[in-house]
Amino acid sequence: MTTNDHFFKFNRKIVTSKAWRELTNHARAVFLAIAIHTKKGGTCFPGRNLICKLAGYHPDNLHPVRKGVKKLLSKDLIKREHIPARNHRVKCKYTFDIPEKGCFAFYDEMVHSGLWGELSDAERNLYITMRGLSGAAFPAEAEKEKYVEGETPKRHFDLCDKEKDDFLDYSGLGIRSYWNAMRGLKERGLVVKLRNNNHDDDISHAVFFRIENLNNIAFLENELVELTVYDKFYSISD
Repeated sequence: MTTNDHFFKFNRKIVTSKAWRELTNHARAVFLAIAIHTKKGGTCFPGRNLICKLAGYHPDNLHPVRKGVKKLLSKDLIKREHIPARNHRVKCKYTFDIPEKGCFAFYDEMVHSGLWGELSDAERNLYITMRGLSGAAFPAEAEKEKYVEGETPKRHFDLCDKEKDDFLDYSGLGIRSYWNAMRGLKERGLVVKLRNNNHDDDISHAVFFRIENLNNIAFLENELVELTVYDKFYSISD
């Protein structure tokens, strides 16, 4: 799988306001299949067939895309404008409201690699919920060393210290769907359970957002050792 450094600035408030919870499965899948194409100003022009493919739907079945876009429009999470194109055709211009602060990076590679489309509806829901409730693994002073050209983080995961009840509340998942989704995310290496070595009952999760080191335990262990410099003592939990 190839990687690149372009990312969509996902407004964390979409999760914390529970707008993400209120979306349909089609809307969640389509949202990021469109969003990764945004450029400066939050606009993009992906075609419906491409959106369908990236969201994990059969290319001959555009119904989920239409339903997903309709839901996103009704929730004011995107704006759509029909633009005249060549040969009397019309293309769709999508616009996202992207704030300067309060966002997390959702990398294109998650979608273009096919991973986003392979996730189950519950896995997509829970993954974004955990991203929205996570905080940077490294403190602010260390973050500067973890960035390239002030934009691209070298770090590959955030830390989420929320508990199961929080995930259920913000995702809207039922308990069985939650456990199935969590198991699926762990099997893919997107989420790794951590234990605070100073507090045995304190459980956190490393939530990965770069794909090149998924299931790379040696990489994660090295990062956890580096975190001890900042008085964060974590180890991988069973």
